[in-house]
Amino acid sequence: MGSGNYVQSVRHGKDSSGSSGYDLAKDHGRKDRQSSKSTYGSRRLMAEFFDNEAPKLCDHMTLESKGHRMRPCTPLESYVSTGRDLKIEFHTMTGTSLFPSSFGINYEFVDTELGGEPYLGEQKKARDPQEDLTQAADPSLPILCSRVFRKRKGDFQSPRNVFLHGRGGAKNISCLYRFEASVGERVRVELFNVSFGEFATCVTESDGHTGRARCSPSENEPDSRIGELRIYDVPYPDARIPLGCFCDNTSSTYNAPLTFISNSRTLELTFIVTRLNISEDFADVYFHAAYDFIRVPECRRRLRLRGSGGEDEMNFPLRSHEASCDGLPWYIEAQQQDRSLFVRTWGSFLPVEPTADDFSKCNTRNRLIVYSGVPLKVMRVICPSPPSSRSAALHIFSEDWLSNQPFLTFDRPVSMVLEPIHKEPGSIGFSWLEIQRTKASLIQQLDLQSNFTTNDTLVEFGLYPRETECEYRCPELDACIGSALWCDGRPNCPSGYDESEQECGSRLIELPGGIYAAFGCVAAAISACLIFCLLVMVKKRRKANEKLKPTVGTTGAASLNGTLSKKDYKKEPLFFDPDS
Repeated sequence: MGSGNYVQSVRHGKDSSGSSGYDLAKDHGRKDRQSSKSTYGSRRLMAEFFDNEAPKLCDHMTLESKGHRMRPCTPLESYVSTGRDLKIEFHTMTGTSLFPSSFGINYEFVDTELGGEPYLGEQKKARDPQEDLTQAADPSLPILCSRVFRKRKGDFQSPRNVFLHGRGGAKNISCLYRFEASVGERVRVELFNVSFGEFATCVTESDGHTGRARCSPSENEPDSRIGELRIYDVPYPDARIPLGCFCDNTSSTYNAPLTFISNSRTLELTFIVTRLNISEDFADVYFHAAYDFIRVPECRRRLRLRGSGGEDEMNFPLRSHEASCDGLPWYIEAQQQDRSLFVRTWGSFLPVEPTADDFSKCNTRNRLIVYSGVPLKVMRVICPSPPSSRSAALHIFSEDWLSNQPFLTFDRPVSMVLEPIHKEPGSIGFSWLEIQRTKASLIQQLDLQSNFTTNDTLVEFGLYPRETECEYRCPELDACIGSALWCDGRPNCPSGYDESEQECGSRLIELPGGIYAAFGCVAAAISACLIFCLLVMVKKRRKANEKLKPTVGTTGAASLNGTLSKKDYKKEPLFFDPDS
């Protein structure tokens, strides 16, 4: 037998000779304890009792046989082994009617198998089996039931550990199952069944925009129990895109398992049930599923966006070399913690929970869903306009821009996720900016007392004061944008103010394009001066040559007397003048 535990009880009595027998029984107990250590050297003694010493008792369970529903036995009323086996020893002298010897126990085998490996959060792995997971794990994770799966395929299910259910004393159950595929793979999950017991008050219905299963809690019982199984696609560390949610027992009516395929290499499944009844266990609250990793080429399109700003567009159906990008969202992240995000797209806003009349207002089944906040949630649902009619521009800010407490409450830069939902041919495009509040806007949002000065106010909140207002400001947004976007030849402010003649004309020398223009002007001026100097030099040389040419009369006189005039004598390079 493997390592385990044992509980020992020794009952004292009288032998046939009438002697006390106390020493004999006590010695017997000692001898048994020694033999246990020698025979089962790897066992650990949990408890030992003599005479009237009482072990842990769960006596109220005897009433359950009479039809009463009783609370479960707590750890203070029972024994739980630390290994795969538990041994109980009971030693007593011969019992009589005056000194009866008897005991009764209820036992249960507890299934602690959860599958996979313990999941402590991203970038963390369990190294030592004896390591305290509560100290190493992410505090936001359910420590007792967080698992990660990296093998190519397998089955998984809700925990069958009774101590994680109501009958074992738990009030709520919360589990996280994470599946991490390799490069060039996706995760496929098949859900066979799910049950939330007899007290489920939520309804599973289809989402009007995406067609995915969604949970619709009962409005009549807002404080009722929560029972949900949610499936998420995790394309980026801080982005969880819902693929489906189930909160009732309707899955038992399906003839085939429900299949979910992630658009990225990571998929997560959460199973949460609150307000467990003391009679409920893994036979009432459960799910059963299977998973495998399938081959899909990696998306080569740049969908994670950072910087001062930019734009992108996606046309459907996708080209063959972009087919693996189908379903993947854009992820826009600010570069610094004190920056926000602004997105401009074209179309019309739709309610997050639409009605039949709302669908008639959109002439396409395609959607653009915008997520923001911590945790990530749907901010806007957009009916996209085709490229030929983009007159109605929509302005969307990240959640921190509109909240009462901006970036001060976030521990990392803000982000936005744009998920395209395409069900028919069409186009979805947008532009985005990284923006920063002006000094006046920041003061107004913080809602501070008027008796503080501007710099004192910013210092009070741990911000560095700005001596001057930002130089590159979109007036219609009342926000600052990056200097690289100003007068870059492409309008970035919604009104195009950053490319106006008023701004770009006065900044000609300040920006790189202006510097090149200035260098061009200087080069043109220098070239003109050089050309002018060359023309002057050529003109002077011509005049000098004309003075050196001999006249016709002088040449004739020289030939008559047979001599050459010294004045008209033309020197050649190799001619020697004796008078010189």
